[in-house]
Amino acid sequence: MECDRLAKAYWNSCTTSDSWIPNRGFADEGWSVWIDGKKLTRIDKHALYDHVFSRRTKAYWSKKNNLMPELITTMNWDACQHALKQLPFGKRRWLLKHATGFCGVGKMEKIQGNQDHAKCPRCGQFEDASHIARCRGDGTDVVFEVAVQKVELKMGKSFTAPAILSALGTCICQWRKHSKGQTTDQETRLPRYRRHDEWGTQAAVAAQDKISWYNLLLGRMSHKWSDAQQKYLESLGKRTTGRRWTIAIISKLWDITWDMWQHRNHIKHNTLHPQKNLVMDSIAIRVNDLYKQGSARLLLRDKPLFQKSLETLKTGTYIEQEQWITSVLLANHRAEAAKTKRPASMSTEPSLMESWLGIIHETEEVTTAN
Repeated sequence: MECDRLAKAYWNSCTTSDSWIPNRGFADEGWSVWIDGKKLTRIDKHALYDHVFSRRTKAYWSKKNNLMPELITTMNWDACQHALKQLPFGKRRWLLKHATGFCGVGKMEKIQGNQDHAKCPRCGQFEDASHIARCRGDGTDVVFEVAVQKVELKMGKSFTAPAILSALGTCICQWRKHSKGQTTDQETRLPRYRRHDEWGTQAAVAAQDKISWYNLLLGRMSHKWSDAQQKYLESLGKRTTGRRWTIAIISKLWDITWDMWQHRNHIKHNTLHPQKNLVMDSIAIRVNDLYKQGSARLLLRDKPLFQKSLETLKTGTYIEQEQWITSVLLANHRAEAAKTKRPASMSTEPSLMESWLGIIHETEEVTTAN
């Protein structure tokens, strides 16, 4: 009885008082971990990671995507995490680089010195990571529409509430339509969703409006989508859950930006897009100018660069023409360097000749005297 009384008194003191009576260290305890003055009874790596990095991570994403800290807690991070684990390693790596903006878009290519502009190969506008899905260049509308249709097909197979299916597809397309010509991450306000249903679709749309629909393409869905779908599944008597539905839909939403990224790379590397045409034109002009200068001033070793005719050079790829331009420029540099060294070498020859003649003259004088 005495033990029960003491235990009850200890519990009341811990729950009613603001002070915390910490766990005591053991005599043979080498080290221990404490969080906010409380000793951990076991090492939970997830709790430790959350304590160390959560504040810094939230601050980064708040600044990166113009999100208020309170909006971050409204996103379904649990479903996003499980969807991410299901991706292949290569696609997961691409997604993380794309979400942070450190991917091979025009902005980063210019910063890294790989090219002298930040233009999109499809439309010629400034290209950052968000522009991949926003781009309105040739062929992008079809690629985007097909990708959205794939999402709608997946939702249809997953017993999605009709109102949710319609709202997601419509709002995503409206976001792209209102993003025409937009070069920043600032979201344009979409038309208000006015349809009411018993599942809560209107509340989910309103919550996603605050988070932004571009963030939806990155898998950042509001919790209200899962809640609305859960109510619909319960009404049908289905054993699947809104959480499992959210994980599957997030994976398909990522495919929208992925398909647009694949289309962008195909245009850049396999098509003569407008920006590449400008590069080709400048290279052709440069080849003409250098060929007109001829090889008269070049060293003997570099004269074979002009063995091919101008027409033959122009039939080569732009990489081959660029290589020829570089070779000719280096040849001109070598010729200039040799030209500057020539007077110095010529000035030493007379002095050597003079000293040699002086030696001969002294030898003749010695011979005459004898």
